[in-house]
Amino acid sequence: MPEVVNVRNFLLSVRETGYRSFAHTLAELVDNSVQAGATNVSISLLPDEMGKIVVTDNGAGMAVEALRTALQFGGSTRFGDRSGPGRFGMGLPTSSVSLAKRVDVYSWKDSIVLHAYLDIDELQRLKDVRLPEPSLVVPPSFLPRTEHGVSVVLSRCDRTGKLDGTGQVAQTKFELSRIFRFPLQRYLNLYVNGDKLLPFDPLFLATSYNGMSASLYGPVLQYQVPLQRDNSGLIRVRFSELPVAAWRSIPNSDKQNLGIARGAGVSIIRCEREIAYGWYFLGAKRRENYDDWWRCDCCDLQG
Repeated sequence: MPEVVNVRNFLLSVRETGYRSFAHTLAELVDNSVQAGATNVSISLLPDEMGKIVVTDNGAGMAVEALRTALQFGGSTRFGDRSGPGRFGMGLPTSSVSLAKRVDVYSWKDSIVLHAYLDIDELQRLKDVRLPEPSLVVPPSFLPRTEHGVSVVLSRCDRTGKLDGTGQVAQTKFELSRIFRFPLQRYLNLYVNGDKLLPFDPLFLATSYNGMSASLYGPVLQYQVPLQRDNSGLIRVRFSELPVAAWRSIPNSDKQNLGIARGAGVSIIRCEREIAYGWYFLGAKRRENYDDWWRCDCCDLQG
């Protein structure tokens, strides 16, 4: 009888998983940190050799059992949990191998450091395709001296583009500032190459320029949306209007850098994390220049 999944082909095909952007791929790793209770997350983009990415947090860390399944596709101690952005145990391994051929995970608690890894090339050579068991290791020098945490190291990065490209790094910072704006406003410190990210609100209600912000347009709306199994979810919808009279004379290049020009659209949020931003729910409406001056977000209120 054939296997349900051809593991070798699956590993190669899952590498072709298309994320919206480089930032959205990294956001999958930040999600895990946030769900583990991290308040500090550091992302380092290192262009040495074939490229390396290191994501380190001060979250709760993982015990052996959790680390054993962390790199397994579908492996999760929170499978089906709707309280956070991750539900199916696919984020860490899928996002990692979509960028790199090898991912190492270090988890530490009480001075005990555990290590697990997934190596695409190595697994392709094995007759019995299985992940190695986690092992106790001497703490690598790059691990921070915190009581607990996790560090994910992606190496042999062949799907990232130029990690030292100024434009890519700037765009990544901008998108992560928007994706995680609500945690950044309250408790999360997120760093990219040592730079602390500030929250960016695309509605410009919490983000200002020259001392001015946008204003709510109309009342805040709420909708009860039917879900599976006779359940429903409560959705909040807000519209904002940017201060056209005050900002229209800003140079176009500055408008683009500030996220004003070409920034029209709808932000879709789940569990305080933006999962998509774009021209949604507008049907066949053509985007016009005047659309730069309004924004909308749709946010779940029940997790």
